[in-house]
Amino acid sequence: AVLTGDDGIYDGKSDVLSILGHARYQHRDQLMVAQRLKYDMADKISIAEGRPVLRDSTRTLTARKVTFYENQRYGYAEGKSRLNDLVNRITVSGERILFYPDQDSLLATGHPRVSRNDSTGAPIFIIRADSLSLESDFFFAWGHVVITHHDVTGVSGQAVFQRTENYAIMRQAPELSQGAYQLKGDVIQLNLKNDELSS
Repeated sequence: AVLTGDDGIYDGKSDVLSILGHARYQHRDQLMVAQRLKYDMADKISIAEGRPVLRDSTRTLTARKVTFYENQRYGYAEGKSRLNDLVNRITVSGERILFYPDQDSLLATGHPRVSRNDSTGAPIFIIRADSLSLESDFFFAWGHVVITHHDVTGVSGQAVFQRTENYAIMRQAPELSQGAYQLKGDVIQLNLKNDELSS
């Protein structure tokens, strides 16, 4: 890892390096910047506070506090956490985000939401739930799931969204509504190709 900043203090007893002012941490493709950063030399853990940003070539993670575990290769964001994926045009937010950059995997909790955005960054559709996770090309939403797309709202207990094929499957008492129109069933599939919704 490479660490730089305006000022640094090393504590030999705890083996922790504290960096103040324009703190930067670089490990492989992960770059973290913040006003304050602590780096545990023994365990190789960096903790950033003061407008921290963790980024790689396509994604940016912000929060009140960001911790990156170098050996295990994962990050943990706390407090108004937000991850922007510019390539897939997806934004994930929540109070907490656990992020595995090498595996393209994350878990968001604390009023999480995911939005698929258009080329200007405006949301095309939004998924809210009690918890959200991403595994490769699939988003999984559990508990009080709400999907919105313009004037269409879908609610269910569980939903799966496939981001490359642009479809969502709603389960556990799914219901879709648009004005006076309502659709209910055991399973509802939503097709979102070309940013348009059909079921």
